[in-house]
Amino acid sequence: MKDYAVNCYPRSKQNKNSKRGILNLGLVLIICTVMFLLISNTVVSTGTIHMKKIKVKPGDSLWIIAKAHYSSKIDVRKKIYQIKKINNLTNANIQPGQIIEIPQNK
Repeated sequence: MKDYAVNCYPRSKQNKNSKRGILNLGLVLIICTVMFLLISNTVVSTGTIHMKKIKVKPGDSLWIIAKAHYSSKIDVRKKIYQIKKINNLTNANIQPGQIIEIPQNK
């Protein structure tokens, strides 16, 4: 003799529960997405940012320029990333005589 599983709920009740579960999952995903977007787009402003133009000298590198113009408390790698982005540099190669802009907080 075979045992068969018997479901006590009528099909309409099952469909409502599965639809409710899908709606709950969708709602959770929407909330998580909104939270992620809010957190990732939050920018802390410390004031107006001014740009300073610098002429690259022989032997200069972005690292040397960043170390010379920013506090030792600032992560130099982040500043180099900013300088590259501002000046549309695809890498850290700079040439003597080249003019680059660096952000300065004032």
